[in-house]
This record gives sequence, structure tokens and C-alpha cells, in this order.
Amino acid sequence: MIENHRNEALLIRYADNLADANERAEVEALIQSDPTAVEFLQQLKATQLPFAEAFDRHLEAPSESLEQVGITEQTPTTRAGFRLWPIVATLIGGLLLGVFAGRYVVPEADLAAVDAPPEWVRLVADYHSLYVRETLTAAAVELPADAAAKISTRLSRSMQVPALDELGLQFRRSQTLGVGDDPLIQLTYLPESDKPVAVCILGRAQSKDQAVVIGEHATMRFAHWQTGRHAVVIVGELSEAQIAAVSEQVRRQLFAG
Repeated sequence: MIENHRNEALLIRYADNLADANERAEVEALIQSDPTAVEFLQQLKATQLPFAEAFDRHLEAPSESLEQVGITEQTPTTRAGFRLWPIVATLIGGLLLGVFAGRYVVPEADLAAVDAPPEWVRLVADYHSLYVRETLTAAAVELPADAAAKISTRLSRSMQVPALDELGLQFRRSQTLGVGDDPLIQLTYLPESDKPVAVCILGRAQSKDQAVVIGEHATMRFAHWQTGRHAVVIVGELSEAQIAAVSEQVRRQLFAG
């Protein structure tokens, strides 16, 4: 397992289909000459990150096929003009950042504690852990109003992009993903320094309310809750105070109005 690669930012941009022509050529040359680049891209592929179909033309598993280790290829689906890239429902054991640390913290009396986090929360945290600052600084900035219109349509509920500037987080872009058959919207924010922070909203068939739970997964701290048919998780390398402050703002703003 490769947790980091010297060309990590470039490889993630390639896997997320954000690389320009020169960057794609550079990655394709790496694939031919650097086995560690191939392995790192296989790890990205195993979590079904958004990547160009051209990726498959160059990548071959060195010892056994992806199907043999239980990873299935999923095709993107277009709905209402938006492309969905599903994420696999489970991770291969030990892939990416290793086994879930399993420690939950409850800083406030009204926060609920459970024994283990939902699988989708761990999956989102693993995906987000691959992001570096260059993942967002090199991408175009999306207007919050445009993103709000898109996610409201996709999740069939009026939503706003939370303004977190007072907490030092600038909104950069939205992305439509999926967990199984459920749509997942990722809103990414960039602090003045350090790694990006994500607010993710999962559309679910089951309707219920769940109080906020705060926990840790590898290097990520997260807070998640559910309201009606939508579950929300915030992930990032944040302190307990920071994740609590971000959670409060997101809860106030996301479904306002």
C-alpha cells in the first residue's frame, strides 16, 4: 500500500479528471516508467474516485485483476445533466490509510455517541484524505449560488452552500459523487493554510433525524448527523473545537429557507 507518492497531487488530479493535456501526458509517461505511480492510481481506482475512462487503457494490475480482489467497475450515469461517479460501498482491507481508528469524542452534551461510524462516513473520510491543497488551488472556483442550484436539484431539497469564511474556510467547488445508489454531494473548502475541508451531503431512502456525532478516522476528524432523508458529514484535519464550530455553521445554513 502506498499512502503517499512524490507526484501525489498530479496523480489525484489525473484520477479526478482535472488534469490538463500536459499533466495527462506526464502521468501517462509515469505509468509506463514508475510502478509506484501505477500502484497509487490503482488505490485511487479502488475507491472509484472520478477518473477519466482513458485511465483504463494504460493501467493493468501487476499480479491479479481488480475483479479478483472484489473491486467492481461502475459506469457513470447521467441524470438531469449531472454525471454521477459511484464510490464502492466497501474498501479493501488496509487500503489507503489503514484500519479505522475507532475513537469517538463527544464535546457537547447534545451530541450522540455510537460504537462505530457508518461505512459511508469512513469512505468519505478516506476519499477526502487524498486531497492536498493543489487539488483545489489548481481548479476553477465555483460560485456558491451556482453550486446551491445544482445540489438542490440533485438532492430534491432546497439547500445553500454554507458560508464559512469567518472560520477561515473559502468555498472552492462542488462535486457529485455517489455511495452505492445514493447520491453524494461534496462541497470543498480551502483554509488559508493546511489541507482542504469537505462538507458532504448524502441522499438516503430512509428518513430519520440523528444528532451530531464527532469522531476520528486515521488523520481525519469528522462530524456527521442526519435530518430527514439527508445525512451530512464534515471531514478535515481539524481540532475538536474547529469541527464543532464548522458543524454549528453548516447546521444553521445548509437547509435554511
